[in-house]
Amino acid sequence: MFSLAIHGGAGLSTRNLTPQEESAYLNSMKSTLEHGIAMLEKGASALDTVQATIVQMEDNPIFNAGKGAVLNHRGQAECDAALMDGHNGSFGGVTGSTLLRNPILGARFVMDETPHLLICGEGTNLLSLPKEDPHYFLTEKRQLQLEAARAASRVTLDHEEVNDTRGTVGAVALDKYGHTAAGSSTGGMTNKMVGRVGDSPVIGAGLYADDRTCALTCTGRGESFLSTLLAHRVSNLIEFGGKSLEGALNNCFRDHLSTGDGGVIALDRTGIILMPFNTAGMIRGAADSNGRFETAIW
Repeated sequence: MFSLAIHGGAGLSTRNLTPQEESAYLNSMKSTLEHGIAMLEKGASALDTVQATIVQMEDNPIFNAGKGAVLNHRGQAECDAALMDGHNGSFGGVTGSTLLRNPILGARFVMDETPHLLICGEGTNLLSLPKEDPHYFLTEKRQLQLEAARAASRVTLDHEEVNDTRGTVGAVALDKYGHTAAGSSTGGMTNKMVGRVGDSPVIGAGLYADDRTCALTCTGRGESFLSTLLAHRVSNLIEFGGKSLEGALNNCFRDHLSTGDGGVIALDRTGIILMPFNTAGMIRGAADSNGRFETAIW
């Protein structure tokens, strides 16, 4: 049994995407999902699969991660990413990266090549990984979003221009060996303060993986997931509260999140995938060895 779930953000409070935008997101989810599930079928590890699917989304400028990430108040793409291995609890993260072409590779480098868990700011740009000029990350869409947010004196989340802009990309996987992994990558919030850190690179907040319980990654209003350590709460409810994955997610959405906060993609140790959200939509996809293959937004 193997399973994979991916997301491209839950920042949709209204159905405001054009048909062309919807098609672009769904096609990207499909190709990324196909790539990841093929890796798992060939015996790739959950960790490698999660990393590879996120790299593919970071390289796609329609997502708020890597190239095409939203811009901070200074007009920079300031990116965060993290990976967690459910097999042994290994974790690596980067935050405030402005040069790494693929922040998720920075997270893997921190996990495998350093004695640390989380590297920030200038330290991320010193990692021995491919880098790009800051202009590489800029897109016209994100620059227009920043101008609108500045004019409205708002800090916004993805897909809703001035009103809101929540966006992260993420993936969770279960491989043939029974191991899980979770990963996330994001540019954060449009017009955010320089140096702002959300939930995405924080273990137990924006993501968590444990072979005994589940793997999950969150997307939406980072402060909500960060202040409640929501990802770890879900795992704890399974391990210590005797909850199913569905029961644990229902409990956390009811007790710790407000309507519009965002969504979660999650799978348990049996490969069951759940993708709840309390926004109007979440760009998402799921596939497994039993033939499930689906992509959706609303």
